[in-house]
Amino acid sequence: MEKKFLFFDIDDTLTTGGMGSFIPDSARNTLKALKKNGHVVAIATGRPYAMSKDVAKDLEIDSFVCNGGNTVVYEGEKIYNEPLDQAHVKELLRECIAFGFPYCISQADDFFFLTKDMKALPKLDNDFLSQFIQEADFDPEHLTQVKRLMIYVNKEEQKKLTSFPDLVPQRYDDAYVMIEPDDKFKGIKKMMEILKEPIEDVVVFGDGENDIKMFQQAPISIAVGNAIDELKALASYVTDRSDEDGIQKACLHFGWISPEDISK
Repeated sequence: MEKKFLFFDIDDTLTTGGMGSFIPDSARNTLKALKKNGHVVAIATGRPYAMSKDVAKDLEIDSFVCNGGNTVVYEGEKIYNEPLDQAHVKELLRECIAFGFPYCISQADDFFFLTKDMKALPKLDNDFLSQFIQEADFDPEHLTQVKRLMIYVNKEEQKKLTSFPDLVPQRYDDAYVMIEPDDKFKGIKKMMEILKEPIEDVVVFGDGENDIKMFQQAPISIAVGNAIDELKALASYVTDRSDEDGIQKACLHFGWISPEDISK
């Protein structure tokens, strides 16, 4: 059997319903069977490192791509870690200041965001990020390691912002937009270079907007049934929903595992 390097998105791909949901037993058993059959199993997620490492540990995966492709962990060690394009960040912050849009920034691979004025930030209902925002004194013109930004604008106001031409803004709440890395395949390529393995053996699984660049570049791309239509149109194969054993069914379809592997 030809060895494959399979990269799985976490939220709504491995899991059943976004952040805080669970990974079905069928997906867990499939990952174990893939590894037993000699395939390499990894994660490719938009989550920062702090929100990825526990999932990886739970799944007994020690190499993964996180932070939207800007961070690569190999055998438990960060071997590649870069921020957003800082020139674009500074231009975007100048726009926020000019328009009076509140914002906060993250400079580390953790949960914490920093802002210059807590009073300017609207209270976020049902948003776990809100408890990790802290006030800090910083000069936007001298920032050098911004990993992601939260800008408090609605969809209409967002149209005024033009300084993130190469990024897909993510909206997890109507109150704000998140500017974060979105080319997971960049990190996948970096890992394959380190492993000295052919990129042709890569398989990716995903469901959302931040998987689009990955699907555009991967040799084999598999969309779960609950994926957005744009991603399904790019996919090599569309499987069932993540909560209907989609991961397992796809791996059975391609012959990377057998029914006997998952019945043991």
